[in-house]
Amino acid sequence: MIRNSKAPSRWGFSTLGCPELDLAEATALADRFQMHHMELRALENTLDIAPILQAPRWAPLLEELRLAGRLHMLDSSFFLCAAAEESYNALLRLAAAAERWGIPYLRIFTTPDSRIPTRRELAAAAGWIRRFHRENDFHCRLALETHDGMSSAFRAAAFADSLEEELFFVWDVHHTLSAGESPAESCAALRPDRIVGIHLKDWISTPSGKAVSVLPGTGEAPWGEIRRQLELLPAIPAILEYEKLWEPRLPALSHALDAMRNNWIH
Repeated sequence: MIRNSKAPSRWGFSTLGCPELDLAEATALADRFQMHHMELRALENTLDIAPILQAPRWAPLLEELRLAGRLHMLDSSFFLCAAAEESYNALLRLAAAAERWGIPYLRIFTTPDSRIPTRRELAAAAGWIRRFHRENDFHCRLALETHDGMSSAFRAAAFADSLEEELFFVWDVHHTLSAGESPAESCAALRPDRIVGIHLKDWISTPSGKAVSVLPGTGEAPWGEIRRQLELLPAIPAILEYEKLWEPRLPALSHALDAMRNNWIH
């Protein structure tokens, strides 16, 4: 049973932080910390979550989550600038699951590394977006994350402006900061009407320049600046992206959610 009616309406977490849990266990964790949203990325130690979301055993819980409005986005591994038929078909399977459960957005990327896409690659990326919209009748929409080669909000916005199709954004605040943009600059560039999700994390910089994740409120994230922009986007889900799947040394997600509530939400 979902016991989360008094939860803050905007806060949530990505299941990238608890990849070993199944859907019921992840929901219980969200309820425990009064997190309204769950952004589904990994479940049961796999990133291939479409079959899980289509499995009959999870239908009653997914229906509860749908009715409560707690699933706003599914996170794909689709890279527009490195796509092939296999990855596109995987995106379609995830879209079918999103359609079944009324999940409005699918997160996508451009490049799998920090290399800025070439003009030819962006043309190919536009082709995949065009194909997704023209060949299918899905209600769910694509949301590009500011990440890797598209970390700059200005670059992401310019790409979206070049398209015939509508493209939304997942604003990863850490990545736009790493591109040298302030939270205010990034929010304005992406435009509030196109931002459908916000990814939050905290980090410290190593001498090599690499950012290492830490518990919320214990690192370098300029929370005062970030919070001011969040206040301008009160209806947009704010998601803790605690990447324990990629950084297994991190403490359990429960510790991060506790720190998030104490240091960021209070």
